[in-house]
Amino acid sequence: MNRRKQHRESSMSKAYPSNLTYAQYQFLSEMLPEAKKVAVA
Repeated sequence: MNRRKQHRESSMSKAYPSNLTYAQYQFLSEMLPEAKKVAVA
């Protein structure tokens, strides 16, 4: 396995302090505003 692939795989499995669990996201998602639709010209 080359270093780049090894680094990518190891970094994808790390949890960050800002990551939310599904339950936390469900709780907070009710407080988030709806996404605005933006027209691209």
